[in-house]
Amino acid sequence: MKARPTDEFSVDRFRKGDESAFDYLFRQLYGPLCTFAEGIIGDEYIAEELAQAAFIKLWKKRSGFVSLLKIKAFLYIVIKNDAFNHLKREKSRLKIEQQLSQKLPFSEQDITDRIIYTEMMLILDRAISDLPERCKKVIELSYHNEKSSKEIAEAMGVSVSTVDNQRARGIQLLKKSLAKVGLLSFLPILLA
Repeated sequence: MKARPTDEFSVDRFRKGDESAFDYLFRQLYGPLCTFAEGIIGDEYIAEELAQAAFIKLWKKRSGFVSLLKIKAFLYIVIKNDAFNHLKREKSRLKIEQQLSQKLPFSEQDITDRIIYTEMMLILDRAISDLPERCKKVIELSYHNEKSSKEIAEAMGVSVSTVDNQRARGIQLLKKSLAKVGLLSFLPILLA
């Protein structure tokens, strides 16, 4: 089948980098290419992206085309290949998401709760690290290591009453520190 003279002229101008020839080709072929791509992937927006990307590839290789038929064939092949590659990536992405959701059965609320808890624990840890040394040691042994007053007293070489006094002082200082950042009501939960 022989190309019409206007097609040859448009292709010739296109090969030489004439943007009006490109515009002519785009107007003639964009709609059918979008329809073709949408038929493969079922998504109008992505089909339009694929068609636009195909035209970019065409423009980069414009000097190698001799007929409108070759241009059409190139565009349809590019879109077919890109659409299939998109479907493969999408299938792979969905498979990974499914595997992750099975391995990490957390709801969005669970994740939000964990983030909030972690941030509150960081604030508490900073507040504990700012305590005087003896108070800090007693609080850490008491709440982090779950040691009794007697065990702490033996480990530190002090009396049980000293441990109890240091714990009470440490908790008072933590209350002041956490009240400044609006987390005082969470202290019992954080130290539980």
